[in-house]
Amino acid sequence: MRRGLASIALFAVAFLAAVLLFPRPLFAVKREIIKELQSEYAGHTYMLRMDLRGTDYFAAFNVVSEQGIHYRGRELPIMFYRFETVYLDRVSSEAGNEVRLTLYRNRNDARQVRGSIPAAPLPVGPDRDTTLGSFARDFSTNVILVLQAGKGEMEAQRGQIASLMERLFYLKDTPTYAEREAFILSHPDLPIPRLREITGFNEDLVRGILKKRKAGEQR
Repeated sequence: MRRGLASIALFAVAFLAAVLLFPRPLFAVKREIIKELQSEYAGHTYMLRMDLRGTDYFAAFNVVSEQGIHYRGRELPIMFYRFETVYLDRVSSEAGNEVRLTLYRNRNDARQVRGSIPAAPLPVGPDRDTTLGSFARDFSTNVILVLQAGKGEMEAQRGQIASLMERLFYLKDTPTYAEREAFILSHPDLPIPRLREITGFNEDLVRGILKKRKAGEQR
């Protein structure tokens, strides 16, 4: 018990030292823009254009830029698949020209997590990342939008954010047949009922698409 309390106290001292000794990161995205994004986008549900992986809130992020999407840090399992809907709960600034989106499966999950996290004890030691990561992966993930425009280019930042949001979500259009078919072909290991649920295709159509894929591989 004493050893555990000592570890917690040591972590608290180290955290305070880091806050005092190291300068805070510079945010290149104006607070005004973040407020606009929070007002316009947060609190709504969107359909995804891409698969999103879970996050441990320390190193693993889904990163969206003009070059596409990649995963920063250790790759975790897919949490939300393309064509699934997610709830955008919060928009915030990251260091540099980055904007963070916090996503949940639905509004109820967001409320549950907000009510639970402050009461949860912060683990220390080797299980710290694992414990928090498992908790986070059960409910939500994050997406980082990487901007090219600098701090003084507010209109350019707004335009780039709108473009990246379109790359991440279906905002003005809906998935095409070809896109849904491509999803099935790229996720052949998912159960057929799951593919039906995600794409909206009936199970016979899903099976037919997968059979065509197998026939093509056997040639």
